[in-house]
Amino acid sequence: MKQLDFMCIGVQKGATTSIHQILKQHPQIFLPNVKEVLFFDRDENFEQGISWYQEHFKEAKSTQTIGEVCPSYIYDAKAPKRIYDYNPNIKLILILRNPADRAFSQYKMRVGRGDEKRRFEDAVKTELQKIKNNEDYPLPEHYIARGFYDKQIIRYFELFDKKNILILLFKKDFLDNKKETIKKILDFINVDSSVSLPLNIKATPDVNWKSQFLNKILNTANPINQFAKKIIPSKKTRLKIKYFFSNFNQKATASKLELEEIRPFLINEVYKESILNLEKLIDKDLSNWLKI
Repeated sequence: MKQLDFMCIGVQKGATTSIHQILKQHPQIFLPNVKEVLFFDRDENFEQGISWYQEHFKEAKSTQTIGEVCPSYIYDAKAPKRIYDYNPNIKLILILRNPADRAFSQYKMRVGRGDEKRRFEDAVKTELQKIKNNEDYPLPEHYIARGFYDKQIIRYFELFDKKNILILLFKKDFLDNKKETIKKILDFINVDSSVSLPLNIKATPDVNWKSQFLNKILNTANPINQFAKKIIPSKKTRLKIKYFFSNFNQKATASKLELEEIRPFLINEVYKESILNLEKLIDKDLSNWLKI
């Protein structure tokens, strides 16, 4: 099997799941059912070898453009060199989100899952102290550290040709100009950009579920899903039904007021220098990120 043609490498909570679901509908693109194979950033997977990785893409047709969406690749220090050694000419897609908003979205997701009990401000202050002391702490609690994009992107710029890296902004490009941005991505990876794809997909809501049973039915393989495939042959229609019931089943958690209370501190004291460095590095106007 041929090597992958492209990867969307980040960032976490930057619409990568939606990108995966949208691109997966394109007949010329193959993406695995498992969004994140976690090969280049997880030692236990990487040690199983390239053949283990390629196995996830074995169902791809020879004519299809093959890709993976894995937002943890931008953050892991080992991933860039491993990806370069695998395919130095691979196309890389990166979607950047205001780091304060990104951090809160990650926090809110973990609150919704029941994995985080602290207030956002307490979680932030604890993490900043651990960063200052150079302490190890669980990867899922890296709310703040993941937002220093300048340090992460430079690792890729040092290895890959910049013409093979497409950098997009979460709000300006994806939220406000989604149709044009998807076309830009399709052109970037050299597939037909005139194909009409479903765009209104919010695939990873920051919520608890009103019914865990309904969530399980919607998101796991089970007899009900198999029956639905038989009576509703159209995959696009099934997706619309799935997201309708998924939205109905959402129960929001964690008030955004928790973010607004410390946004000035995060922007002015934590991220400002990194944002200004990033602005020069990628040659994009990030002045909106600096607004309180």
